[in-house]
Amino acid sequence: MTNITGGPTNGGRSLFDAAEVGAAEIGVSIGEYTITRTVANNIATRPYIQSPSMIRQIMSSGVGVPDAFFEGGVNYVVQGTFNGSKGIYELGINPATKTVYHFLFKTTK
Repeated sequence: MTNITGGPTNGGRSLFDAAEVGAAEIGVSIGEYTITRTVANNIATRPYIQSPSMIRQIMSSGVGVPDAFFEGGVNYVVQGTFNGSKGIYELGINPATKTVYHFLFKTTK
């Protein structure tokens, strides 16, 4: 796995159990990406969500796996750091529509 480093920026569901997102679920634009309301609800505690460059870095650093439930969705799981903590970034995105439906950093012990 490739390491990705994140930190503060200015800018529910399990990764593999994400349900198909309907139009009512679409939330906020972050650069060229759109994030679902579910993801947007976590911006205060997950500031990396506001970083289009972090999304691009994760996508370029990992191998995406097609999502079995989200049509057109691809899941990425890559090692990295956030605010000095080591862990794993999980990103669920539809690359064609640039819709992010899952974005999480989990620390590892």
